[in-house]
Amino acid sequence: MQQQSVPTVLQSFEKRQDEAREVFLHQLVIYEQNITATAELLQKTDLQQAEIEEKLFGSISQRMNKDTEQRNHAFLGRLKGYLIAAYVAWAVTGLLMAAAVKL
Repeated sequence: MQQQSVPTVLQSFEKRQDEAREVFLHQLVIYEQNITATAELLQKTDLQQAEIEEKLFGSISQRMNKDTEQRNHAFLGRLKGYLIAAYVAWAVTGLLMAAAVKL
């Protein structure tokens, strides 16, 4: 009787081990699928981030160029005004010197 119970116990233990192994392998497949899906999402996120950064940098660059052009235009306008004022002052000084010489 004891000889029959040892093989029976071993068979029962082996059966439980096989069932546990199957459950473990099934869970492992599920984890592997989750990891694969997560990796794919991360890759998509990285691509989207790169696209967003590219668009953002392009937009910032455009804005900086536009602001620079506007400021340069305003500066040139002021510079032309100063140039005209200097020319007028030089002309008036020349006229006053010419009038002083004639006196």
